Amino acid sequence: STVTAQTPDSRPNVLITFASLDASPLYRFFNPTSGDHFYSITDTVPPQGYVAEGIAAYVYPNANTQGVAPLHRFFNSVNGDHFYSIDPTVPLGYVYECVCCYFFRSQVVSSVPFYRFLNPTSGDHFYSTDPTVPAGYVSEGICCYVRPSANPFGTFSPSNQCTTDATGKCSV
Repeated sequence: STVTAQTPDSRPNVLITFASLDASPLYRFFNPTSGDHFYSITDTVPPQGYVAEGIAAYVYPNANTQGVAPLHRFFNSVNGDHFYSIDPTVPLGYVYECVCCYFFRSQVVSSVPFYRFLNPTSGDHFYSTDPTVPAGYVSEGICCYVRPSANPFGTFSPSNQCTTDATGKCSV
């Protein structure tokens, strides 16, 4: 997206280019019976005993945003785990399900790491923007980069984002 704004004193327009601001929620669900965490861009609770846990992060529903890449979803029918990866190669013991959503492979302005954790006892994978390792899990590092909110830049307004000095230089 491109934002063009007039400075408060009518000087030439300021042109700022961002990655799309239209990020969608990535919902997290939990199945207390199987111990599996499931992630989806739809807020419809999956069948088979899942309960909604809220929004895990903000991602993109398609590849229309510059710089995004697919996040692949896999399923292990033995332990009931859903695994998400930037790598489309099917991990041993899993079957490919789909592209879950789109995200950033590397950090961009206003993106945050999306950490992957593994519960070695249950085999469950848990993903979060919080780097704190949950009890019973071990860190597997950064899975990808996501938005912390739908519009992490807030509302753009030249009067509250750009201050001009006596020479007319704009500073944010």
